[in-house]
Amino acid sequence: MANRSLRLGEVLRRELSTLLHARHSAEAALFTITRVRVDDDLGQANVFFLAPDAAQMASCRLLLEKSMGKYRRILARRIALRRFPRLVFHPDNALVAELRVQTLLDELQGQQPAPAVADCSAKGLSHVCG
Repeated sequence: MANRSLRLGEVLRRELSTLLHARHSAEAALFTITRVRVDDDLGQANVFFLAPDAAQMASCRLLLEKSMGKYRRILARRIALRRFPRLVFHPDNALVAELRVQTLLDELQGQQPAPAVADCSAKGLSHVCG
């Protein structure tokens, strides 16, 4: 990934988070923009978000996709680019998958799983813990 794509992704993550929390304070408290990956040609920005459970993940995705055009216009005014990337929203399962792998490794070593990841269902993350 090009250095420019990485920098733009970080700027988009920061600006989009600020925008969401300013416009949708109640709904935005339910989720977090975890990362933004911008294609090397800067044509598309994949925005990854995390919510506490599957129901909130779905409602957050609907909220984001419904207002995507408005967010894109506002961000295009804030960030000077010749052609602003298209925003595509995805649930971020990477963090939960990392916790699951750590739990499995702990079990293989005969250790007790860490209390923070021992029970995904208690945290409402059973939809991605498998």
